[in-house]
Amino acid sequence: MQNIDKQAVIKHALTVIDAREEQLTNMILEINEQINQDGKSSAGDKFETGRERLTQELNAQQSRYNQLLQHKRKLIQLRGDALEQIKEGALSCINGNWYFIGPALGKILYNTIPIWFISTEAPIVKQMIQCKKGDSFIWNEREMLISEIY
Repeated sequence: MQNIDKQAVIKHALTVIDAREEQLTNMILEINEQINQDGKSSAGDKFETGRERLTQELNAQQSRYNQLLQHKRKLIQLRGDALEQIKEGALSCINGNWYFIGPALGKILYNTIPIWFISTEAPIVKQMIQCKKGDSFIWNEREMLISEIY
């Protein structure tokens, strides 16, 4: 089993968030530019339909951006301290898979190791919360063994 530095995982996740933040910022700027260009060159129903579609896309991207910022703030607040049980901020290895309990960022590769960033609201987390290293729990009719917690 690989030993993983939780603080380095958090730092890496913040780097991934920063990259996503930059992508979303660029998308938002692009959409705003398209809205402004559409306004200069179109007229009538076609204009309104196109502009509405772009406005909806802009709202969706702004919502994703705001959610990403919330995830970033939450991750910054979590400490890299070692933990003895599964709770928010825990990095754990379960049946050979790595999970970080915190903001729901999905799978992030850290030094070629996939780590699933999952929320405390995820059903699997509700099953494993308060478990300690060496404990097991049943998930989807499979026994899940917690081999590491950081």
